[in-house]
Amino acid sequence: MNRGFGFLALYARAIHAEPEVAARVAELLVDSRWPWPMMLVRPTPMPERPVYPWPAGKIPHTQLRATALDVLRSDSSLGIHVVASRKDELNHVFAQIDGGHAEYTGRAEGTDFPFEAKLFARAEKLPRPDALDEWIEVLHELVVLLDAPNAVIFARPDERHVWSLLYGTGSRRPDQPADHPHNQNARIATGRRTLGSTWIRPPEWGTYLAPAVVERVGRAKLASAAAVTREVGKLLYVQCSVKAADALSAEALERRRALEGLLAPITQPQS
Repeated sequence: MNRGFGFLALYARAIHAEPEVAARVAELLVDSRWPWPMMLVRPTPMPERPVYPWPAGKIPHTQLRATALDVLRSDSSLGIHVVASRKDELNHVFAQIDGGHAEYTGRAEGTDFPFEAKLFARAEKLPRPDALDEWIEVLHELVVLLDAPNAVIFARPDERHVWSLLYGTGSRRPDQPADHPHNQNARIATGRRTLGSTWIRPPEWGTYLAPAVVERVGRAKLASAAAVTREVGKLLYVQCSVKAADALSAEALERRRALEGLLAPITQPQS
């Protein structure tokens, strides 16, 4: 069982139609602050369009940025999936980012923020002691680029729970706590159309909050509950421990519960 961190952001930005944004996203995918480099690129096929020519095999790091940019800008791809390895035991990091094609969102019509960016990093056998803290700086930059209204950073003792939260898998489990991945996924699914506008996701180890949310709850209250607060673009970022290494500590969990209480009025209700 491996500890894992996951990042999930909602947005409505058409990355594929904004060359400068797409270029910066591509740069972040090859940023040296990732704990491990990614080597394989997988375009997300666009329905009823010619299949994007999948890059075969591992891509040299010097070519990965250009390949990622081409996929993000392509009209034959809905987005990009970049991974470190085909083997699960070696796939320590990955990223899946929607290109922002309005004609096909994969969400119900009328969804306010239909696109998602999903990133993952394994927390075991890190190449550098502060590798995850460095990676989180990449996430901050991505949130600003995406113009996301709400995003979270999951930290779980079992990486499989992170994957479930990222991809919304699993049916409701009444025998498990409310924050069990299956129950949280069911909760989010009921209000996905207005997530990011009417509602936010339940707070996690790291949570990005829009100005209206901060104003409603009170910055001072949020700061007192969190271990770290900082401005990230127009959002307020709150984190439950100073270091990623302590994300699963009792103190961090207590802080997350405190944030859950503060943010309960604007968190997607449990059905």
